[in-house]
Amino acid sequence: MLLTAAYTLSKSMDQASDDDSVPLFNAAVYQYRNYAVSDYDRRHNFEVGFTAELPFGSGHLFLHDRGLANAIAGGWKINGVVSKFTGLPFTPTASSTSLNAAFNTQVANQVNPNVSTLGGIGKFVTYFDTTAFTPVTTAAFGNAGRNSLRGPGHGDLDLGISRTFPITEYTHLELRGEGFNVTNSPYFAVPGNNVSSSSFGHITSTFGSSADSRVIRVTGKLTF
Repeated sequence: MLLTAAYTLSKSMDQASDDDSVPLFNAAVYQYRNYAVSDYDRRHNFEVGFTAELPFGSGHLFLHDRGLANAIAGGWKINGVVSKFTGLPFTPTASSTSLNAAFNTQVANQVNPNVSTLGGIGKFVTYFDTTAFTPVTTAAFGNAGRNSLRGPGHGDLDLGISRTFPITEYTHLELRGEGFNVTNSPYFAVPGNNVSSSSFGHITSTFGSSADSRVIRVTGKLTF
């Protein structure tokens, strides 16, 4: 059996996360507020990979006697990857109707320095304590920080099973079954971030497309 593991602790900081991004604060005296963690920052990333032979067939603990069971169950190998990483950061914003400053973004007013993560998923519960923020109704930017909140993380499991069948001395057939995200774990998007919206703090969608859902495929490879 082969087992590997990797953990990455990282932190990316910038004022705008790509060349096409418009900084939140373009007024000269407030541009310092743009410097924060990047839109794509993931603080923790943990990966475990493994490969092992199943304990069946000749030379193994189970079904090692010659016979049909040995022929069917022997020789299979499994491999897998377990992934777990933190969610993406986001900014609590306001409606900007009172800001009256073109090319600038109005953020929410944060009235509680400690924002609790409640973990709710769906339109009837909130992911974080929304009472920690209030709308801005004056010509002000708001005091919440850029990318000061973080959405839900994600974890999933990819599995594979394979066996090689000899045909001749130089020819063999490999059969492989693979399952990506076999736990079918949803990867939730960040919560609604506009304090002036009824969806503020609610997670009602997922990231990506159907490719992020469970995918199972079976393949064969003939080598000669």
